Amino acid sequence: MKSISKKTLWVGGTCMALLLVGVPPMQVVANSTIEVVQQNKKITGIVVDQNGEPVIGANILQKGTANGVITDLDGRFAIDCPVGTSLTISFIGYLSQNVKAASDMRIILKEDSQTLDEVVVVGYGFVKKSDLTGSVAQVKSEELLKSSPVSLEKGLQGRLTGVNVVSNDGAPGGGISIQIRGTNSFQGSTEPLYVIDGVPISDSNDDTINFDSSSPNYSNALSSLNPNDIASIEILKDASATAIYGSRGANGVVLITTKSGSGLSVKDQVSLSYKLTSSHVAKKIKVLGAKDYAEYRNLSYINTQEVSNFEWVQTDLPFPGTTNSEGTYLKGPDDFDNDPYYWQDQIFRSGLTHDLNLNISGQSQGFDYSVSGGYLNQEGIINGSDYSRYTMKANLNKQIKSWLKFGTSVSGTFANSNVLKTATNNQNNGTEGVIRSALTYPASQTQEDLDNEYSMVAVPTRYINALNENKNMTFRTSNYLNITLMDGLIFRSVLGYNYTRNDANKYWPSYLAEGKGIGGKSNAGDNWRTSLLFDNLLMYNKTFNRKHSVSATVGTSWEESSYYNKAITVQGFGTDDTEGWLLQDAGTMTSVSSGKGDSQLFSLIGRLAYNYAGKYYLTFTARNDASSKFAKGKRAAFFPSIGVSYRLSEEKFMKGLSEVLSNVKLRYSYGSSGNQAISSYQTFAIMAAANYPFGSNIENGYATNTYNPGNKDLTWETTWQHDAGLELMLFKRVSLEFDYYYKKTTDLLQYKQTPSSTGIEQILSNSGSVINKGFEANMKVFAIQSKDFSLTFGGNISFNKNEICDFGKEPMFPNSIYNSMRPYALADGHSIGAFYGWTHDGIWQSRDEVVNSHQFKTQYPNYKADSSDAAAEEIIRRDWVGEIKYKDLDGDGFITDKDQDWIGDANPDFYYGFSLDLNWKNLDFSILFQGVEGNDIFNMNSLRFYDVGTTQNKPYYVYEQSWSVNPQTAVAPKNFYYTGRDIRFSKLYLDDGSYLKLRSLSIGYTVKNPLPHINSIRFSATGNNLLTFTSYKGYDPEVNSFGSTPSLRGIDSGAYPQQRSFTFGLNVVF
Repeated sequence: MKSISKKTLWVGGTCMALLLVGVPPMQVVANSTIEVVQQNKKITGIVVDQNGEPVIGANILQKGTANGVITDLDGRFAIDCPVGTSLTISFIGYLSQNVKAASDMRIILKEDSQTLDEVVVVGYGFVKKSDLTGSVAQVKSEELLKSSPVSLEKGLQGRLTGVNVVSNDGAPGGGISIQIRGTNSFQGSTEPLYVIDGVPISDSNDDTINFDSSSPNYSNALSSLNPNDIASIEILKDASATAIYGSRGANGVVLITTKSGSGLSVKDQVSLSYKLTSSHVAKKIKVLGAKDYAEYRNLSYINTQEVSNFEWVQTDLPFPGTTNSEGTYLKGPDDFDNDPYYWQDQIFRSGLTHDLNLNISGQSQGFDYSVSGGYLNQEGIINGSDYSRYTMKANLNKQIKSWLKFGTSVSGTFANSNVLKTATNNQNNGTEGVIRSALTYPASQTQEDLDNEYSMVAVPTRYINALNENKNMTFRTSNYLNITLMDGLIFRSVLGYNYTRNDANKYWPSYLAEGKGIGGKSNAGDNWRTSLLFDNLLMYNKTFNRKHSVSATVGTSWEESSYYNKAITVQGFGTDDTEGWLLQDAGTMTSVSSGKGDSQLFSLIGRLAYNYAGKYYLTFTARNDASSKFAKGKRAAFFPSIGVSYRLSEEKFMKGLSEVLSNVKLRYSYGSSGNQAISSYQTFAIMAAANYPFGSNIENGYATNTYNPGNKDLTWETTWQHDAGLELMLFKRVSLEFDYYYKKTTDLLQYKQTPSSTGIEQILSNSGSVINKGFEANMKVFAIQSKDFSLTFGGNISFNKNEICDFGKEPMFPNSIYNSMRPYALADGHSIGAFYGWTHDGIWQSRDEVVNSHQFKTQYPNYKADSSDAAAEEIIRRDWVGEIKYKDLDGDGFITDKDQDWIGDANPDFYYGFSLDLNWKNLDFSILFQGVEGNDIFNMNSLRFYDVGTTQNKPYYVYEQSWSVNPQTAVAPKNFYYTGRDIRFSKLYLDDGSYLKLRSLSIGYTVKNPLPHINSIRFSATGNNLLTFTSYKGYDPEVNSFGSTPSLRGIDSGAYPQQRSFTFGLNVVF
């Protein structure tokens, strides 16, 4: 038994005396005692690391005060404080320590291996980050929610290398495109595989019901997920990480882990949050106001008459501003105001979003739970568009026995959206959708003056009231059972199920061009998709002799998927009042379709990982997939990979550099993954209903579908990828990560045209390859890390070059849009997404330039400059002077298809993001910038805009570039109305899509323990899309009207604009 010290006896006796004497004497004695105890003394010492090296700049803080110092170049410090008081010693990269002040202190800080040893989710398991041999990016919940996103992809933008996240448009619940390390396919999907709590989901952005292929709307497969339910997101990028998913890993894998109750600092916790968001259109396009529009129309009329030498008088003008012969005054330009945003103001609004979430979670010995519910109601920035979502989720985990653990995750979502027709790829009149209509509808008319309704463009506000409703229901469950068979050996069984259903109803009233003259038109349809997953795995993990660590996983995976869809279009209603809901009231059924499919996938899975002494790592993964989608003999494919890494910093000869290089890791991986992006029966000949003569009658029967004749030789698209990576930690403050990759995808799926003699239009086959190679860099700097203040900043940048090969030098055109326009081509040496067209060479400035040109002389060899050929002179004035000049690349004097060339690329040269996070006591601040550089956008609206002289309205930037206004600097043709004007796809219609956005800015303040039973209250304010620096002339360069279709990227066909938003949040934790 230890003896009692004199000091203890003195303190104890003093306390007893105080109790006996009473309160007043206690106050006096206490004060005098405190004065004695709290006398300061100069405390000196040194702070070193585990190798005995001094730690420069370590913080020494007297606990509970602002008294603090930092260590000098020798790791030494001196602080005035009482002996025995508590000091907190901290430095970035080391674990903080609390020690008692004493003389000549020597404090040894241990490295904080949390960054290296934090757990990262990989396919079918977890590993420490330090053990990774593959390229994996991670976003935690705290980082994801900084921008207060309503869908998770918004929280990913700008935060990850190699991951390009693009919102197709700004519509509530609108579609997204996520590309990981470039485009791998012509025809197949380029979306990554999404895995939620270990179960791949069957949802797809392409499940959207589109009744009109020329005006696609795309939903967001991830919009059913509530960002508040997500614990972490891992992006698997290289073969070492993705090969374990075999035939579905070629486009990368997104692993989403939802929140559970484990890891809480309290036993039970209730979190309630509410966010209110106000959204506005970030930009309006300045079009001609009514006065300028009237002048533009008058000039168009005058020029058109004078080109043909027709006479005209003032009253012939569209807006003469004079009294006609009947005594009626006809309005002129000066009778109108000049608001350039009138029709845009009629459709845009400020939209409010309400986002309410409740989470109840907790843990006890061997059990944890998390139950949550969410409600989102989002108004779009265009009248008539909105999105609402209800979500529920429950995660339960129970250690039933020491050898038996069970867990389940169940979630459900119901969403409803009202969407608008905002885009179309057709060259049309009156069916442009709400956005293009608002830009081109004559400014001389107003909402209150529609008696003489303009027929060439729909009244923009008409679309707002048209029914266009979509409903989505999603149910997901993931259930596992872990059985510990022996020390280090676990048998894991997983049963997962996904169900998603979409219903759509659309009605085109008789007052819209789409329903005019046919008594209104109604579309109705639905689809559903299910998948059932059953995995059985043996998982082994053991360390031998403290140096040899082995981890192995073997098992099987079985998945069955089914889908069904149907759609019907009818027209001819007696009234618009029923909005087409009563389909039986229609007079005509114009189309009906349905489809059903089933498929199965069986897989053998294996992974072996070895680690020696925390320095040398080796990982083998392999998966053998057998899919019912392919014909016999082609169903099975093997996808292997190997990954190695070397932690150079763990070598003894590196210990002397630990203050400079605390982590140096080299890694390399090589392997394959696949893409089975075909429908269930595409290898088989698809039968289609057909009529055929039988005797003297026409009989109904079936014949091979000429567009899907089947191909039993179809096989997987296979991607082989190399990845070399370097990870560094400098000065225990600067984290750097670099990756170089090269991947080649072979046996690309694509449709090929067949000779007409075969009776088949096209056939799906494997042909061609595509290469993606690139470089990624990521940096994070822990600039300041102290008790009350921290400052962290970082950035990332990703380069990718996409190149087609093994395809042929001759351009092939995969798509035709805007009637016969073919803006994209595929050929060796060029990218998927390369634009192919004519080269804009300015404007024909004068008659002399025209008649002396090689083109004119070749096309009109008999023309003489001094002749009086009136017809030829009219052709010169109409078709040449003031019109667009194209380069005659082959020099034959004619502008033909042979004069086309590669004129742009929808793929960016690079994309990047940089951020800053600051915390001071209870205040937090974060800012994120994100951008892309070097991509082109096909602004389809420009096809109308640059047809100067038509009755549709024009933006000022086009009108002011017209030859009729500024001939010397003109890029747009003369103001002249001519239906025969030759419109060719050229660089004129491509805009630079580069941009830099202030993606989000957030500030928050947390009040801790403000009231009984309340742990904290956090107030926050967030701004999204606050600034955009770009030269793009449309609403927003972040646009992709055709969704994830790989060969139609980078098109703006009148898309719903992105929005600027301000969010105010309140979060209360009980």
